[in-house]
Amino acid sequence: MQWYFKDKNDGSRHGIVEETALFDMARKGEIKPTDLVWSDKTGGHWVQASTVEDLFPAQDGTKGKVVSIKTAPPPAFDEQREATKKKSVVPIALLLVFIGMVGGLGVVYLRGPGEKLKSTSPQELPAARQSETKPAKFETAPQPPIVPSPVIPPPAQSNPALVVVTIEKTAIIDQFNSALANEEVAKASKLLVDLAQSDAKTEKVQELSKRLNAVRQSLARSRQLEAALRSGNMDAQMAAEIVTVYDGRKKRNELVNMTKEIMTSTNALSPDVDLGIARVCVVLKDHEQTKAALSNYTTRVIVKTDLMEYIEAAKMFQSENDPMRGADLMQKYLAGDPTNPLAWFEYSAWKCACGDSDEAYEGLKKSVGYGGNDMKKKAQHDDRFKPIMDTRKFRRLTRTDE
Repeated sequence: MQWYFKDKNDGSRHGIVEETALFDMARKGEIKPTDLVWSDKTGGHWVQASTVEDLFPAQDGTKGKVVSIKTAPPPAFDEQREATKKKSVVPIALLLVFIGMVGGLGVVYLRGPGEKLKSTSPQELPAARQSETKPAKFETAPQPPIVPSPVIPPPAQSNPALVVVTIEKTAIIDQFNSALANEEVAKASKLLVDLAQSDAKTEKVQELSKRLNAVRQSLARSRQLEAALRSGNMDAQMAAEIVTVYDGRKKRNELVNMTKEIMTSTNALSPDVDLGIARVCVVLKDHEQTKAALSNYTTRVIVKTDLMEYIEAAKMFQSENDPMRGADLMQKYLAGDPTNPLAWFEYSAWKCACGDSDEAYEGLKKSVGYGGNDMKKKAQHDDRFKPIMDTRKFRRLTRTDE
């Protein structure tokens, strides 16, 4: 630790001395308690030597206390600071002169040899040039950064013509949707052309065009299926399709009304038309119309060569809880083809479903007689024979030769 000390009487300063030397001088009396001392230990202040801990024997209870009586830089620092100031003035002045000369040469170079400097009053100079003519100020305090003002875009100007076109497009699209919902294909087609000519987006026109084509195809298929229904060419697969198409158009009620209108028409109806209507009504789950159409079918039919059509009609009777009508249809078919084993099998099965076991046994006996083991195996897996499957007579009739 390095110390300075100052004589209280004459104010003369001494140092630098080490801490051990300071204590020796105090012990020898060369430093008095009233003298001033300075070091980093005193916090950079001149204090009385008596306040330094252990430097003098404690007499007044001030041992260990350091009391500042004067604030001053350490000795020899004052002289150094003054000398430094004097030495730094000249280099700084020379540096400023050099910077000014270089700046002037740079301005001349940038202006070019052909341009002459004009004498202009400060009032005539633009604001940017006036700032260049002002003398430079050297400030030690840092300047706050310049924050540019936010650029606020001007309010968007609406284009009245564009607004009118947009409103017009919206109106056309609304009219198109309304026409399409009412299946007005011709009107919707014209509106789509108008929309395309009004510079509408291509994607939107394509979307509306797809919807229009879907409605057009649905209407065309509806007309084809309706023609098949009226002509008696409506099979089971087409019956399911026509219901799907009308449901997609949300016109199921129209299809129901169409079946009623065809059945009550005074035009010449045929068993094929009745059966087609029955097929559609089964899909629609319109039990009343199904029974009416099947009743007309059995009344009008005389002889059919297609046994599968009879079997289909008999199954529809079964779905309406009327298996006896199915047995009647089989009996009517057997009048024209009395040796058909499948017809006798169906007759026997429907008689069994009706609870007439005697007729069921007789019919099954003839079926097995004409069809052999094939009819026996078929009977073993047909649920319509469940009421008699456990009887000895049934087991004997269906016992195979294998």
